[in-house]
Amino acid sequence: MDIVQFVRDSDVDAIYFEHSYYVAPGDDMTKPYALFVQALRDSKHSAIAKVSMHSREHVALLRVSDNDLVMHTLFYPDELHQANRRKVPRKVAPEKKELALATQLMNQLAGPFRPEEFHDTYRENVEKLIEQKQKGGKVTAQPRRRRRRSST
Repeated sequence: MDIVQFVRDSDVDAIYFEHSYYVAPGDDMTKPYALFVQALRDSKHSAIAKVSMHSREHVALLRVSDNDLVMHTLFYPDELHQANRRKVPRKVAPEKKELALATQLMNQLAGPFRPEEFHDTYRENVEKLIEQKQKGGKVTAQPRRRRRRSST
């Protein structure tokens, strides 16, 4: 790993994140690791590094999360699909009442992020189907609901 730059935590948009990994020191490298983590935390910076993984060079972001070091491999700009990005007309301005209502709704639904509250229901349903099949039950496909196309 070759650290090439330090950036503010907020400088890298999450759209560039490809994969995330926890980074831990070897047994004999705990003090340099702890020093690096503390320096990043105190400075509110993250490190940009070049790293080789899976026979390929990646650009990565190293950042502190709690007391751990997390590495995010980053997409290169040409890997982001600009064709999927929609242009939003700038002439549309919400009315004050609409904005107040949207803000009120956001405040009512606001809260801390608790990842343990979210579940992969698709996987859970597949596991139930597998158990049902193992017990000799008949598994039939459910008809797909038609999706309504959004006009927005």
